[in-house]
Amino acid sequence: MTKALILAEALPSLLRLSGSTMVVAADGGVLDDDRALRSFAQDVAFLRRIGVRSVVVQDLTRGADLPHGADLPHGATRHGLVELLSSYGPPAVGLTGADAGLLRILLDDGRIPVVSGSAGGAYAGTDHASLPRAAAMLAAALRADSLVLLTDTGGGEPPPGPRTATIVDGRAPHALLTHFCAGDEPGPGSAP
Repeated sequence: MTKALILAEALPSLLRLSGSTMVVAADGGVLDDDRALRSFAQDVAFLRRIGVRSVVVQDLTRGADLPHGADLPHGATRHGLVELLSSYGPPAVGLTGADAGLLRILLDDGRIPVVSGSAGGAYAGTDHASLPRAAAMLAAALRADSLVLLTDTGGGEPPPGPRTATIVDGRAPHALLTHFCAGDEPGPGSAP
C-alpha cells in the first residue's frame, strides 16, 4: 500500500479527533526505548498539528533519571522529552501538573504540556500516585475526551477516567496513531 493511500484511509479517523483533549501517559519502559520514544514523540506532535490538544504524563520511576532511592522532585520532567517533542513541531513545555488552568492556557496556545506522574498525583491527593491513576485524575480535571496509557506490556485494565480510557502497547511503531486510526475513539463532545 502506498503512503498516500494509507494516509487517505487514516485521515478521516484522525481528523474526527480535531478539537478533542487527550491525556496520554507513557511509562518508563516506553520512554527508555529510543525507537519507541521517537515514535511516541512524532505521534503526539502529529496529533497536535491536526488539532488534538494533548497533555503528556510521563513516568519518572524507571530509567536513569534518578539515583536509586532518590525522591522524585514534584513536577520534574524526563530530560530530553520536552526537547524531542518540540523538535517535531509544536512547542512542548515541561511543568507541574498541579494547575489545570495553566494546562488549559498552554493547550489553547497550541503547546504540548509535559508533566510527571507525580505532578499529576496532586489530583489524586498524593505525591506518589501510580502513573495510570495520576493520568486518570488529570484527565478528569481537564475534562479530557480520552486517556491513553502507553506501556511496555500493553495489558491490564485502564483506570476509570474520561469517556474513553485505553491501554496500548507503546513498543509498537507509531502505537498512538495506530490506536486512533482504528476509529474507536470518540471525537470532542461525542457520546461514549
